[in-house]
Amino acid sequence: MTILEKLTDFYAGWKPGSDHDALLRKSRIAFFDFTGALLCGHHKGELSQIALQYTKNQGTEGKCTILPENICGTAAQAAFYMGFAAHSVEYDDGHRGGTSHPAVAIVPAALS
Repeated sequence: MTILEKLTDFYAGWKPGSDHDALLRKSRIAFFDFTGALLCGHHKGELSQIALQYTKNQGTEGKCTILPENICGTAAQAAFYMGFAAHSVEYDDGHRGGTSHPAVAIVPAALS
């Protein structure tokens, strides 16, 4: 069984009230952290407006919402801009063991 299959089985078996409640709590925290970073980056990020204009120039024919602008684009456009804006102010979540901040890459891709 591959790692992806193991992860899929793990998440598919999750039910509210199970021992996976800690996972749900952490997921909510990561999502809200991302949302705050996205909003702050969109309004205060020095290069966010340039990235937004670049994204808009690519066309807005897709079906994915590019938050927080409420415009549509492709999944790649939405993930690009939301990840860019959220990361632009360095208010990222953190993973101490991995010294990484996965939410700015994972959440935009999942939302897109």
